[in-house]
Amino acid sequence: MIRFSKEAEENMIEEAHGLFEFTGDQAAGLALYNDFYAHTATLATLPDRHTIRRSESKVLGFEVRRLVLRSRFHLIYRIEDADDGPLVVVVCVRSGYKKPLNKDEARRIMGNQ
Repeated sequence: MIRFSKEAEENMIEEAHGLFEFTGDQAAGLALYNDFYAHTATLATLPDRHTIRRSESKVLGFEVRRLVLRSRFHLIYRIEDADDGPLVVVVCVRSGYKKPLNKDEARRIMGNQ
């Protein structure tokens, strides 16, 4: 099962809207938004196939992994135990062009879970 945090949802909307503004192509923005969901759905099987991200895990205070979409977007997620198997929680979506996650961003992300 997969769940998106409020922060991740907001990030996906911002990135899709940013692509639309940059290209003027509404379909491109919508396709990116849909790709976030489609690509994340692959985590339903073998969610632990990606390595643990030590730097992000340290800043956030819990173990996270990263799924990369289109060589640019980093979907940061954690795996929780659930009664019916692993629960993947997408914590945030970050552009690969951003600086590493810092403590202020981590506090904001934690507030939007």
